[in-house]
Amino acid sequence: MKYVNLSVLLLSLWLFTGCIDLFGGDEEEEDLSGGASETTVVERIGATTLSSARWEWGLVATSQPSGETSTFVCKTDTVYGGYLAMFQSSSYSLDFSFDNDFRVRHFSAYSVGYVVDYSDDKVYVMSTDEGDYVYNVYDVVIDSEIGNTPFQSMAAAIDAFRSQIDMVQPWFSDAFSALLETVLKGDAESLPEVSYEPYVEYYDPAINKAELTNMLRAMFGNAYPKVGGFNVNSDGTKTVTVYFSEGFPPTVCRRGQEAIASGKYGEETENEVYCGLVIGDVSTLYGSTGSYLTLGNCLYNVSPVKVTDAKAGMEFQLPEDLSVGGSYLVCPYLISADDAADMASGHDVNPALLQYCLSPYPYYNIEAVIESVEMEKCTYHETSDLSAAFNIRAHISPLADVESLVERWGIVVRKRGDSSINNMIVADGEDKFAHTFVFAQQIYRADCDIDEANYRATCDLEILIWIDIYPYVHYLVPQPYTVVYDEKPSIRYTEASLVTALCDVDYHNVMEDAIHYAYKVSGAFWLDDNLTTYWAGPEGLHSGGTGFMGDYVIKGNFFYNHYLFANLKPTTEYLMATRKGEEFPSSNHLSFTWSGDKVSSVEIVD
Repeated sequence: MKYVNLSVLLLSLWLFTGCIDLFGGDEEEEDLSGGASETTVVERIGATTLSSARWEWGLVATSQPSGETSTFVCKTDTVYGGYLAMFQSSSYSLDFSFDNDFRVRHFSAYSVGYVVDYSDDKVYVMSTDEGDYVYNVYDVVIDSEIGNTPFQSMAAAIDAFRSQIDMVQPWFSDAFSALLETVLKGDAESLPEVSYEPYVEYYDPAINKAELTNMLRAMFGNAYPKVGGFNVNSDGTKTVTVYFSEGFPPTVCRRGQEAIASGKYGEETENEVYCGLVIGDVSTLYGSTGSYLTLGNCLYNVSPVKVTDAKAGMEFQLPEDLSVGGSYLVCPYLISADDAADMASGHDVNPALLQYCLSPYPYYNIEAVIESVEMEKCTYHETSDLSAAFNIRAHISPLADVESLVERWGIVVRKRGDSSINNMIVADGEDKFAHTFVFAQQIYRADCDIDEANYRATCDLEILIWIDIYPYVHYLVPQPYTVVYDEKPSIRYTEASLVTALCDVDYHNVMEDAIHYAYKVSGAFWLDDNLTTYWAGPEGLHSGGTGFMGDYVIKGNFFYNHYLFANLKPTTEYLMATRKGEEFPSSNHLSFTWSGDKVSSVEIVD
């Protein structure tokens, strides 16, 4: 990147302006010889005109007899803090931005912005030209008197600045000078109000920053931060995730107080970009200043952190004292390493030199309560691991002006300490903002802490309330819950009898003899998969089939005439599982008595 001395650039601009005057000299001489010279009349701009254009103070200079007008308007800068002044004619405008002490912090002319830094005995002015940094250092001290009104104070600051910074002087036309001098004399308030409505450019919060596009692009390229979503951690801290649209320029030219103190102002260095977060109250931002949220009008400034990977997101913790029921705007910003260092050292930082999120997003800190959490049971099945049946009562209490914004709400379940959501349940029916949630939460074996010796498996979960308010889902009030599965393994027959029932084997649907049975498996989590039925009798031991392993009670009617069972005529049936490869039989078995081809009796034997 090329770095250009600002004096050379200004000399070229002065020569170019001079050439324009030379080419127009004949016309000027003809006017002088043909009629009266121009005079300038300065008048006060009416309060209605100023108010409709959103300025606070203003004068207009009218050249007579041509009618050419120039204006000087000022206001308190409610977006970036400090004050803002604008000179405007039909051909160009001059803008000056001030801090709260009425020091010029940046100015612009001909659509080029210039940033100002100060030391005890020098003034530093930096800008860019076609992507290259240009700067100049003035061995001067700028002192101005504080006037009786902010209007006078700004005029005095501008006058002191232009008297010392020669690059500004050619930009002041006779009309601009007349306007400035009128305010300095203290005559502004006593002037008559102009009889017509002069053109005054409408104040927009972007005015103060528009001419700094060149500097911002040199520092940040076309990268902007953007909100990725809101979350809440295990300890209840609320966070926002920030992403970046693209990377940053590789190098930058140093400026700011830290650079001046180290004698490195103007040096080229590797570009390090930081990201911070400003938070504002929605009620004080919308309407008066639009959605503009900056370092100059925020409630909170979350300190900037170095961006180590522009492709990865960053997570910021929201302030703990955001009031419950409050509505806020959250706006991430990019800041140069020099400005970040100045901020950390307590120096004032120009908020217009930050690259803010293009669209700040609302955050609603709504009162939300999880009233009760009950786990009715936790069971195991080999195809899905653990399933915890929950009954949870919860409610939210949005303020009246936020109720219509709530699109949906409910609860979510996640593993404790995890940012991913495992289960999202929507509230419906009942009271609009209160609900009882009945659901099953799946828990995988890998999610559990397992104590094999004591037959105890646990999984730490978090239950949160989620609220869908455009454009993001808000997560609130995380509540920990530990699922405990401590059933000891057991396989046991519970019912056995002879019945006659409708048989649909082979689709013939007739009444046939059957053995009614029921067995219960508990603590299946501790057993290996698959449960096998075995028959023992005169023909030896045979497998009667294999089924899934799980915590359940199985009931049914066994129509034995259709199976190998009738040929084998077993006297005993039992169930067999394995635990870590070792046989784990049922704790009881069925005993059969035969009369010819029929089972004449069945009983459960321990």
